[in-house]
Amino acid sequence: MSGLALTTLRPEEAEALAELAERIWRQSYPGIISAAQINLLASRYHPPLIRQTIARRSLGYRARGETLVAFAHSFHLEGGAVKLDKLYVHPNWQRRAWAACWLSGWRRAPAPTATSCYA
Repeated sequence: MSGLALTTLRPEEAEALAELAERIWRQSYPGIISAAQINLLASRYHPPLIRQTIARRSLGYRARGETLVAFAHSFHLEGGAVKLDKLYVHPNWQRRAWAACWLSGWRRAPAPTATSCYA
């Protein structure tokens, strides 16, 4: 049984996150959106911007087994609700119920940490 831990994203992981985001979009999105749109998405995830976003606490969670394989972004809404804005999973790790595990974590707490998911 392999598992991933959902934990807080660290600034030193910005380069790995940028690489993961681009890999996800280039492998998962052709045929859904244009190459130009994929390039635009990738341009928005460069390491300095990722570190700034982490510092503002608006990009916060990642899944890591031996390597970084997924990331999520959420923020608080009025009334205590939380919006899950992004949830990206590397294509080799998709369809293993990680998203369902993460979403159950968001139902239990506004900012889940150390949530473990297994497939």
